[in-house]
Amino acid sequence: MRQEVLVWLEQERRGQNTGPVEPSKSARQQKIAPRKAPLTKRPVSVATMSSTAVSKPRRKHDASRRRSYLNPIAAAVALGASVSAIFFPLIAIYVLGQEIAFSRPLSQVLPLPAAYLDGPPIMLREYLSGTAALSGYYRRRNPSLSTRQIHQYVFARLVERRALDRIAQRHALQLPPSDVDRQLNGLITEAGSRQQFIETLGREFPSWGIPEFESYLLRPYLLRQLIHLRLSTEPASWAKAEQTARQIREQLTAGELNFDEAARRYSQDTTATLGGDLGYITLSNLTPEVAAVVSTLPRGQISAPIRNSTGYHLVLVRVTLGQTENSPATRYRIQQISISTAPDLRTMVNQAVQELNVRRLVAWPSP
Repeated sequence: MRQEVLVWLEQERRGQNTGPVEPSKSARQQKIAPRKAPLTKRPVSVATMSSTAVSKPRRKHDASRRRSYLNPIAAAVALGASVSAIFFPLIAIYVLGQEIAFSRPLSQVLPLPAAYLDGPPIMLREYLSGTAALSGYYRRRNPSLSTRQIHQYVFARLVERRALDRIAQRHALQLPPSDVDRQLNGLITEAGSRQQFIETLGREFPSWGIPEFESYLLRPYLLRQLIHLRLSTEPASWAKAEQTARQIREQLTAGELNFDEAARRYSQDTTATLGGDLGYITLSNLTPEVAAVVSTLPRGQISAPIRNSTGYHLVLVRVTLGQTENSPATRYRIQQISISTAPDLRTMVNQAVQELNVRRLVAWPSP
């Protein structure tokens, strides 16, 4: 502005001032042209520094951390692949029924089955533990048994345990744990102390403790007794036993069977293989119900079905011997056919085994 005033004053002095002073071109440019902001260095804040100067080292640090995470994972994957390459072929061979020399240590590491069936499988560890503990037990009672036969007996016992469980489940029977504990405590008392009982177990069944003894022997034994007791007291069992005894008597009186043959075929007593022959016995050796009939039964006549606490019986008196000096009581030579109300557990177990659809995976040892 000062420049414009000076120019105007100079024109007045010379007489050249005819109008308002035009601003010079430079002035116009200076007036019209926008003023550019001076270039100054922008202050750098801490946040800016952290996002720029520090960013590159942080990315490198993150990458190294990711690599440190991936290294153990890669090592684990490689280890798993190596283990799989070793064990899977062995498992395949084992499942196909081939014997593996180190199956025992393998069963300690892997949950390998010894047999598949309808229900929980029989594990290889369980099977090998049974064979190790029961081999000496079986051989002491029958030295002629081979290793192969012992393995078969142990396997059959394990399958029978599953069959008993199925029979009990079918009839809604459950073995109370208190019954197992009471029986076990009785055995410990007979041994003198718990430690002495464990030592006795170790001598009879090497490598076994109380849990194995309960699982392999005690519980199946008590479960079998429970099934026998419960089913033998059902009214249907008594009715069936009486009907069977009457049908056998009808065949005997009709001459379709002789007494020896009928006893061998139908009797559930231990004398069945002897044709029901009890030998010479006195009335005191018989149950009261049977003794009352025998004392009045004519020789050669077959009695009607006689009921006592175990079931129904048919009796035939062969010979009667009177009193003598050596035998003051009358002796009788009799035969009997016993029809028990208790179920035929052997038949029931065999049927249950068939229903289990057992598929054995382990191979029997060489004879």
